[in-house]
Amino acid sequence: MNKLTKILLSILILNFVNGITSANSDNFTLPHSFNAGTTISASQMNENLNFLKPYLVKSNGTPIGIYHLTDIWEHNGKLFFNGTYRSAVDEDGKIYATQDFSYEDSNCSIPISSVKPGVVFRIPDKNLSYKQENIVISVYKDVPYYIPFDAQPIFNDSDIGTGKYYRYDLWSDPPLCAEQTVDTWSVKSYYLIQNDYNVTGIQNSYATPITIGK
Repeated sequence: MNKLTKILLSILILNFVNGITSANSDNFTLPHSFNAGTTISASQMNENLNFLKPYLVKSNGTPIGIYHLTDIWEHNGKLFFNGTYRSAVDEDGKIYATQDFSYEDSNCSIPISSVKPGVVFRIPDKNLSYKQENIVISVYKDVPYYIPFDAQPIFNDSDIGTGKYYRYDLWSDPPLCAEQTVDTWSVKSYYLIQNDYNVTGIQNSYATPITIGK
């Protein structure tokens, strides 16, 4: 790359960065800025402080955590982080359920989940699932679970290729508990532990309405 090309490239990059900064200035600039000797009003200071406040997920007006949007899919619920754990609450106030039908035992009675550590979630109960006129109807047990940040998976590397877990197959007729072989993904993903409000600070359900605001 010659000297002229380097100079032109530098100018293009600078203009690109300036364009981004200008486009976003309305979103990331405090409403009021102050210089030495400037008289500051209480209303201006309050506007700045309100601008800096995070958006909160609220249960009937009471904050339950900071709004924590990780992607555009919220599954009709609101994701939140309470300082230690993150979870999602549905509009009806219940902790959002993950639809994972993996189990530790051949009776499909001891549920496991592929949710990452630090997440509170609910697990479906295979005993509350049934078929009606070839349509699967699933009812989820309202029991939350949580996974501590320092939790260890229920499988380890020695289980790969030999260890077993079970998948509840709703689409079979009748539904059955199908054997699966542990793989690398299973080792990294599967945990088993029940929610404890005294540990997580997250309730099984919350009063409605569920709203977001500062």
